[in-house]
Amino acid sequence: MTKSTGLASVLTLGFAIACGGGIPSAEQFPHEQAAEGIVEITDALAAGEDPKYKCISAETHASKLTTEEGKQIAAELDKLCGFDTPLASVTAATDKAETARKADPDKAVLSECYSADFKTGMEKLAERGHGSKPEVTALQGRWDKACPPKKS
Repeated sequence: MTKSTGLASVLTLGFAIACGGGIPSAEQFPHEQAAEGIVEITDALAAGEDPKYKCISAETHASKLTTEEGKQIAAELDKLCGFDTPLASVTAATDKAETARKADPDKAVLSECYSADFKTGMEKLAERGHGSKPEVTALQGRWDKACPPKKS
């Protein structure tokens, strides 16, 4: 048993005990996979890694959960995958653009300003209703300063 699997098992058991019930046998596998996903995604974010593919898998499993503890797991994954993960991606892209701008402040075009990570991260944040949060608008402001819009 790996560290993540062990933590996911504890998390799964904790949800089941806290909610006073068991997990239906049909939901056992997706429940375990979604719970393990929380641990793996949290670990990846802490290590500065992009867990977007872990999110896809975990959220797919969580979508099959119907119990109260399953809904709690899905809600935690929604926060991790719908806010924390894209925010980390946008932050990393913005940091790179700012570093490039500081290194060459007069350069008209920076390759770092053409970032798929920034674009998709901001789209994901907007799709999940986080586009107007202060953290997101602050990052947009930093991005715009490092990568000013092209003048017509």
